[in-house]
Amino acid sequence: MYRMMVPLDASDESSRAIPWADALAGPVKGQVLLVRGVGWQDLLFHPASGTGDDDIPRLMEIAQHDLEQASKRFQHVRPKIEVVRGEPNELATMASEQKADLIVMATHGRSGVARSLAGSVMGELVASAGLPVLSIGPNVPEDAARAPRTILAACDGTPLAKALFPALLPLARGLKANLILFRALETVETLALQGALIPLENPFNPRTEELTEDMGALADDLRAQGLKVEIAAGFGGASTAILEAAEQEGADMIALTTHSRSGLVHWVLGSVAEAVIAEATVPVFVYHPKEVAAKKKSA
Repeated sequence: MYRMMVPLDASDESSRAIPWADALAGPVKGQVLLVRGVGWQDLLFHPASGTGDDDIPRLMEIAQHDLEQASKRFQHVRPKIEVVRGEPNELATMASEQKADLIVMATHGRSGVARSLAGSVMGELVASAGLPVLSIGPNVPEDAARAPRTILAACDGTPLAKALFPALLPLARGLKANLILFRALETVETLALQGALIPLENPFNPRTEELTEDMGALADDLRAQGLKVEIAAGFGGASTAILEAAEQEGADMIALTTHSRSGLVHWVLGSVAEAVIAEATVPVFVYHPKEVAAKKKSA
């Protein structure tokens, strides 16, 4: 049983994750848990004259009603619902206790408090839960929700990037999706000639060929596990190259790993993942493998 947790909050934007969780649940025969953690954020949306503690029971009743209404939007699965008292950053503990395989959540595209909350909550979940998060970014259309058939998996050959696949494969198998292993390569110097950019050096230099060979070995290993796998590469900055490749290849999901960083917005996502999530028109599967990060710190 593939278990998905969908954390909602008091905002309408968080419910944008529902159609995507529902679309995944059908083909993977998934189990969905809708959850709300009631805390100080709810006081911003449902102000009252009493003290914060006095308002909590009322807010939990409102949250229960909201989840019951949200559950009616599912067509392929009947989700379980749970309201708990606690702040959003405690959802990572709940996800672990519920043995979730994937967290599906919408990230806000607005500035100010809402965006800060979305960024910090997602960062906490990616960092602490040790589980992949499927981010429904601000440019992902809600009415386009469907089970992905082609997943573009960013792979730069590092142990961190390769750690993506144990987390991604159960979902890819359940969806019967094709995988495209993608690598962003450094841009070479070019000459503009008749509207075309001609490389002044061989872009497929020995280092690039070595990287391609590494991807080939990974692709063969994944094919041996029954997956359909292709290899693609692009030039330029990582986030731009990933986004362009996803569009060119017709990918309906992007997958990548990320690492911890300091600061609020960059807490875990890092600049590449953050940029991809902010601009992508398809969901982004983000994974922060704890064990790899731990080995890196101890090295």
